[in-house]
Amino acid sequence: MVAFDAAFSLYMRGVYLAAGAVTRYGWADSSPHGGNEWFQSKEAWIKNSDLVMLASAVDSLISEIGEDAPKLEPAERARCNMAIETSINIVIKIPQARGEGASNVEHLTSCFCQSSLWETGSRATLHTYMDEYASFTCDLGVDSGIRSFQVKEVTDPLPKWVQEHLEEHDSLGHLQPDICTDDLEPSALPGLGLNETRCLLRNAIEVPGSLHILSNLPKDLGSKLTMWKEHMQKLRQIEPLLNDQYHRDRLRSTHFPEDSDEDKMFKRFTASLYEQRWFAVYIFMTKAQPLIEVLVRLWSAVQYVEGFSKDKADPERDGKFTPHGIRRVLDDPVFHAYNKAMHAIGRCLQRLSSWLESCPCHTEFERRPGQVRRRRRRWHKVFTKMSNPRCKVAGCRAPELAAHGIISKFRELWDLSTADLVNAFPVDLPAAEQRKVLRDFGL
Repeated sequence: MVAFDAAFSLYMRGVYLAAGAVTRYGWADSSPHGGNEWFQSKEAWIKNSDLVMLASAVDSLISEIGEDAPKLEPAERARCNMAIETSINIVIKIPQARGEGASNVEHLTSCFCQSSLWETGSRATLHTYMDEYASFTCDLGVDSGIRSFQVKEVTDPLPKWVQEHLEEHDSLGHLQPDICTDDLEPSALPGLGLNETRCLLRNAIEVPGSLHILSNLPKDLGSKLTMWKEHMQKLRQIEPLLNDQYHRDRLRSTHFPEDSDEDKMFKRFTASLYEQRWFAVYIFMTKAQPLIEVLVRLWSAVQYVEGFSKDKADPERDGKFTPHGIRRVLDDPVFHAYNKAMHAIGRCLQRLSSWLESCPCHTEFERRPGQVRRRRRRWHKVFTKMSNPRCKVAGCRAPELAAHGIISKFRELWDLSTADLVNAFPVDLPAAEQRKVLRDFGL
């Protein structure tokens, strides 16, 4: 793996030097993977000489959207798509492992600078590289401090051993920079003064990641919705029957004939009630709904407890699970009504997420609600040279957000979701309980 990272770094240095003057758009996130904390970033870069041509191509594709809009000639549409395919270069940078507890902005900025240095190779080129960023997208957490992190030199956040190496050699070897900075005063380096500090990415604007905001939504829901915590407690009571191998196998053996439709439904279930991520909760509820309907019809606590052979029982797990409380949840009409309301909110946010992930120039390929995979075969006809074809402008909705386009889009999606809720709301729920649930969602 180290050899692969080194080879990739050397390759990217060659790409960097050959590209000339470019504009960069960066993304960054830090999260746990495999028990370790990782900092991950990527960038899209475009040659400055291609910016006007690319903007014109995207604008032409957008201009033909709509039933009454004039359509482009096939050759012109192909030229515009080719401009997107060849002009935008997306690079996923080498992940940086963070030490335990290293989650402050200083550590994250050091990770970002270190991954950038491996791909630029020298102190001088790193300065130029940082100044080429036009935007930097991250969530609203600690990562948001990377762009505005104050430095005298862009090498300041690097680990001390790297800084010491650069002070002695200026570069990491292999590819030498165009100029040697060993004999230069700090004021002679690009954009630096003796006593000045600067933002690390001083030419970039910060663009908060909308999908990050949506994913972190439960943190706000827990404080805004009065019934949220109670509903989560009810879902946690049911979750072991769906998600815990022991309880699920015990349920299947005591309630369903082997290989029956119900048995297969529970056997195939895969979802986790991870409350820190909205879409994890929504996906769990969506997948769990048909299984909950089966439990409403067939669940028996007595059958679950007494119909299981003693030699297969696990006293420790049984002691943490209360099967007799499941029926109270399943018979609670407020629980099912709140599930319906949560599904309506979830569909609204899923539609908004799909819109944010899509591009403004190929609306016919926008992923529809409930659609897991994009229509890859049709993308192949648009971008013929890409192995994993998709418009490279996908997810670039910042101009529309700045022009308040998200407001009209959200209202459109909210109206659809409200209609879904009204049509699906249980009719047998008492009026007082209906008002209580609807009031919690501002309806």
